[in-house]
Amino acid sequence: MIRLRLWQRNNSPLSALEIASVEQNGVRQSGDINLKDGEQVAGLRIVAKVVELTGAIRGQIKFENGEPSPAARIIVSINRLNESSSKSRPEGMSSPPEVDSRGRFLIERLAAGTYELSVMMAPPGAHALDEVGRQQVTVTENRVSEVTVTVKLKP
Repeated sequence: MIRLRLWQRNNSPLSALEIASVEQNGVRQSGDINLKDGEQVAGLRIVAKVVELTGAIRGQIKFENGEPSPAARIIVSINRLNESSSKSRPEGMSSPPEVDSRGRFLIERLAAGTYELSVMMAPPGAHALDEVGRQQVTVTENRVSEVTVTVKLKP
């Protein structure tokens, strides 16, 4: 199988090119397009649009049943939910946002849409992260969306 990945280079920090749809011979493709060795591609149409990256999420993680150890690792990850319910990492996001000692974080340069925010935590010395919270957030252009994620710690 041959996998084709498209990417674009953009010098603007406030916009990105997003693939809106992929069609082959007039039929919308929702997943991979499989090719056999030596097969030629015909009838492929890729529709792209420019999206503005002017939204942001300001978040707060609230802990119930105590506070995590100061040495615990807390990571927030975010995925954009699209119409087909699949997830994708936001454009331009190369690393997860930092969570400060009070559980606050800020994620900037987001396109308008619905995102799934996950909070993961690892106790001191552990390498594996456990998901401890999840929240959906709607982002709009030129706005900061506020979100609070409540995490129930095990007593």
